[in-house]
Amino acid sequence: MKQEFELKAALADGGVSLRRRMAAAGWRLVFEGEMSDRRYDTPDRSLEGRDEVLRVRRMTAAGEHRAVLGWKGPASERLGYKVRAEAETPVDDAETTVRILERLGFTEITLAIDRRVELYEKGGVRVRIEAYPRMDTLVEIEGDPRAVDERLPELGLPREAWKPWGLPEFVCRYEERTGLTARLATAAADDGPTAADDG
Repeated sequence: MKQEFELKAALADGGVSLRRRMAAAGWRLVFEGEMSDRRYDTPDRSLEGRDEVLRVRRMTAAGEHRAVLGWKGPASERLGYKVRAEAETPVDDAETTVRILERLGFTEITLAIDRRVELYEKGGVRVRIEAYPRMDTLVEIEGDPRAVDERLPELGLPREAWKPWGLPEFVCRYEERTGLTARLATAAADDGPTAADDG
């Protein structure tokens, strides 16, 4: 099963300087559009208790839609990276996939996330810039740790800015710094839990 190695950082300028650096270094934009995640669990949150994630992700760009069903195992830290086992598969019909999950007992939405994203690739490494309704813009880098370490200088952020954190830690930092409540989902989804509720 695939092992996901990733780091995240907050972008003070919304990613303006990062985009400029990536363009100069030859990174290729492979997706730009909306990305929505819904995390599902049983009513007693058995997956959360095992630090597992069951997710339906929808991606929309230029009027085209696609969806991915994904599972992630418990998170750990290795070589300074956040590491999780991950399995994903494309699905043709997100709504039917959700109905199947619900019939299997996964009726609880534990986290709703909606953001505008840009996804870049270079040399087997992926970088994703994420703009939320109300929260810091984040950048995530993912790939083999040796390849990521080679690419990090191209992005212009100091190594200490990159954290092996999940989204809840960035939400807490944002809220402590600004005194505002982070908003990770669009208005239609705001009745659901926030990342700060997610552990």
